[in-house]
Amino acid sequence: MTAHQQLIRRKHVIARVGLCWTTIKSMIDTGQFPPPLILTPHASKFAQKIAWVASDIDEWIASRPRGRPSSPVTRRTALAVNKPPSRSSRPTLLPRAKRPQSVKSS
Repeated sequence: MTAHQQLIRRKHVIARVGLCWTTIKSMIDTGQFPPPLILTPHASKFAQKIAWVASDIDEWIASRPRGRPSSPVTRRTALAVNKPPSRSSRPTLLPRAKRPQSVKSS
């Protein structure tokens, strides 16, 4: 790492790549995302300070596929897949049976 490379922290990596931390962590574990540098090696696993070299993140972003996905999900296709059943396939609700009138005794 040269003196001119900038380190960016987790919050900024999340904002830059548009993925949540859980997804980034999973991708790091499977080798699909650049691993971070550990800035505080003697801290516990949950208290470690980590950062990435900004150029590594920029290269990862540049390596991602560009353009539209092969089968874009639009609102129309999402509704077609998840559409509610039509009225004809819904069970018919029968009217409630009339309750017998109580007879008042005089």
